[in-house]
Amino acid sequence: MKKSFLDDKYRPTGESVLKESKISIVCGLIGMVLYCALVGLSFWQGGSGGRYLGLIGWLLFALTGAGEYYAVIGFEQPGGRVIAKVCGALLNGFVILVLILTFIRAFI
Repeated sequence: MKKSFLDDKYRPTGESVLKESKISIVCGLIGMVLYCALVGLSFWQGGSGGRYLGLIGWLLFALTGAGEYYAVIGFEQPGGRVIAKVCGALLNGFVILVLILTFIRAFI
């Protein structure tokens, strides 16, 4: 008899953290630290950070976008700890939301 994925031997345990979740969490944490550093540099330069801080902000947006992508991929995979999947999605989503609000605030 051929074994299937639904057999107990092949079923994921749910006790491990998936690689996608780890990447998502790391991207979210780096994003939060980098955003705080950008805000600090902007205050230190009196709001005239110029192109370089803007470029770092756009790269930060791309980094957290990639982290959110890996979070969604992690949700689609069976097994793994759900709390790690949710943590990665929330961290990256929060940073993306703050970046969008900062961008809108620049025009108001």
